[in-house]
Amino acid sequence: MPTQRHDTPRPSIDLTQVTEATRRALYDAVVDVHFSYTPSEVQQAAEDPENHWAPDYGPDETGLTVVWALGRWFAVWRCLDESEGAPEEQRWSVVRITSDRDGPSGLSFLEV
Repeated sequence: MPTQRHDTPRPSIDLTQVTEATRRALYDAVVDVHFSYTPSEVQQAAEDPENHWAPDYGPDETGLTVVWALGRWFAVWRCLDESEGAPEEQRWSVVRITSDRDGPSGLSFLEV
């Protein structure tokens, strides 16, 4: 799992382009935002697990997938912290990816 977020600004991603390059750029952005933790965040989670959390798995273990469907970009991954007995909708994270010029990554991730 990466341990440091990319704080440098990313070039804007044209979400109208349905290409492998766009999908890969979005995959990398999802990893940066949802799966990357700074060393201090990892340390805080180790020292105070009740109030801080940093998983010990990465996007490959969760099956992270970025797809174009229904005219939109989505990212989907398995929530490994949920028990197998949890309802299906709790065992998956699904976000719709949209442009957000004011956001740190130039994108917004809207829960579906």
